[in-house]
Amino acid sequence: MKFYRIDNSTNLKEVGAVPQRGEMSDGLHKDDPRHFCNQPDIGALSEEVYIPSFRLRNKAKLTDVISFPINSDWIVSEKFKNIFEAEKIEYVQFVPIYLFKKDEANKYYLLRTLKLFMECIDFSKTTISIMKTTWEEEKRLLVKDLNEFNFLIESTHLPYSIKISEFRISEKCMYDFIRLDYTYGEPTLFISERFKDTLLQNKITGIRYMEIDEVL
Repeated sequence: MKFYRIDNSTNLKEVGAVPQRGEMSDGLHKDDPRHFCNQPDIGALSEEVYIPSFRLRNKAKLTDVISFPINSDWIVSEKFKNIFEAEKIEYVQFVPIYLFKKDEANKYYLLRTLKLFMECIDFSKTTISIMKTTWEEEKRLLVKDLNEFNFLIESTHLPYSIKISEFRISEKCMYDFIRLDYTYGEPTLFISERFKDTLLQNKITGIRYMEIDEVL
């Protein structure tokens, strides 16, 4: 099954401004452990977590995906959420959030991933980079499977880090929506070709579909 990397749209005619998300509202202090910013970036949020509101930037338009995720969570519309639910996409949580355009509150959702799908990587076609800095590579190597990859992560310590430089998603991966970490140096979302067609048919806005090897 073919997969596509998804990202926020940068088409100004569509989104109005990049990024679309602007200032965070006042409320619970950001240092409070209940604040959303202090939660893990994967896994379900409890009802006790404080979710701040945000303002859209002046020229930003309301689209189904709002650029500038919060941590690793996308900001998506109810229409986007309903498609996920109709397609029975698993391992996601939708958390209500409000975006203000001028003085009007617009209900959106944080799209949270509840698990990683690193088992979907075909490690026989994957190259791992050991990075000295964000941009400076120390060396490249191969691993034979996920266990060996996890061992490499555990044995790599600061200032060094791991980045998956080149990879393929296994043809055995039968999920329509997955999150992979360490690819492109950050958590990244991927969708199947089938699900991409569904989003296109429903005219979801604010999203960019990219080939696995496509450069931003």
